[in-house]
Amino acid sequence: DLYIDPKVESNQKERFNPKPK
Repeated sequence: DLYIDPKVESNQKERFNPKPK
């Protein structure tokens, strides 16, 4: 099974939903 690090998963979410600067 592919293990996704929580940090990486949250990081990818930020790419799709970038926080406004």
